[in-house]
Amino acid sequence: MFNPIPKPIKTKRKNKNTKRFVSEKTKLEVYNRDEGKCVCCGSSYQLERTPHHCFWGFEANRGENRNDADQLVTICMADHRHVHFEGDSKGYRQKCKDYLKLHS
Repeated sequence: MFNPIPKPIKTKRKNKNTKRFVSEKTKLEVYNRDEGKCVCCGSSYQLERTPHHCFWGFEANRGENRNDADQLVTICMADHRHVHFEGDSKGYRQKCKDYLKLHS
């Protein structure tokens, strides 16, 4: 029997977060380098599961190395919130960048 309504074409959807994907190996490398502590406050409580990208927008490397360990830091949830939602009044972004310079 003829169906006048065509079936939708199945297309492969691109994951929007592929640029932010960090491998398990890199996560472990960053965690060990940072000794399992937040690089901003030194806390080992409530750490983010995924390391934090220190460079954003025009500062970020656009290539594949954006998700390398030398671009990422371990950060706790409280400091992550400060960085993104409270205007970075305590200079957390600069702390992250300074930390990476010392440990690269």
